[in-house]
Amino acid sequence: MTLLDFVIVALAADAITSAWFFGEIFDSVRGYFQIFKDKTLTKTEWFFGTLFTCIFCLPYHIAFWTVALLWLPGFLLPEPWQTMSRLPVYAFAVTTVIHFLQQVRPFEAIPEDVHEQIGGHIYTESNEKEGSSNEDQRSP
Repeated sequence: MTLLDFVIVALAADAITSAWFFGEIFDSVRGYFQIFKDKTLTKTEWFFGTLFTCIFCLPYHIAFWTVALLWLPGFLLPEPWQTMSRLPVYAFAVTTVIHFLQQVRPFEAIPEDVHEQIGGHIYTESNEKEGSSNEDQRSP
């Protein structure tokens, strides 16, 4: 495993963890595991309930399985399939980089003329508070 692979695994594990804990799409599944944690029926159900609801515990397991997904295909699959099996890990890593770049240069920082070329309007929090959009503010 190279240094670049290590960085990719770290970024991918962060993306998966963020999606699990903060993504609305996983609310019902997280709630299901929360029930396991709260209403202990067996030790196994308590373990998985705690594991999938603990923001400190789960990233360790996600990182382990991400390393396995990135590293094991090299032993098990021929070359074209090795690369294809790694694509999900790379996609998650790119997602984390995109989120980081959005924090560095938020959407509002895109110049209006560039944004108009791609056919949209610039959304800002001040527009939401005022109840208007930039198009309303740019009257001729």
